[in-house]
Amino acid sequence: MVYEELEDNWVQAGPEGDIYLCLAAFDDDGTAAAALVIELEITGDMNVLSIYTLPGYRRRGLGRELLKRAVIACRQLFIWEEGETEEQVVLKALYRLPKEADIVFEAFLKAAGFTDFVLLDTVDELPVYSAFAQIRFFKE
Repeated sequence: MVYEELEDNWVQAGPEGDIYLCLAAFDDDGTAAAALVIELEITGDMNVLSIYTLPGYRRRGLGRELLKRAVIACRQLFIWEEGETEEQVVLKALYRLPKEADIVFEAFLKAAGFTDFVLLDTVDELPVYSAFAQIRFFKE
């Protein structure tokens, strides 16, 4: 697998000034095997908006690697306050999935360092969960 940022589009400003980070994992033949989209908040916190791996490429760690690279990119984009040398930010995910997919996604989140899972609501008989991972940024 070859990992790379989506050329010239890996950081985009949305219509309301929101910043989105887009990463993808490509197979050697150029097939986009996995993709991740994160919204960067003004506070430095990060929202996982979408993460998907094609069925034939699952269970290879592609999503986890994209998430790891996204955190590295977010550290580089972080705007430091005067004199600040470290900051704790939150990586957030909000999801509503059928039970069989929910179990797999929650295991992925736990493996990626998410520790706080909260049941927020139930919509159309599916539970809506939020998950959080605390990440510490250090200024180099």
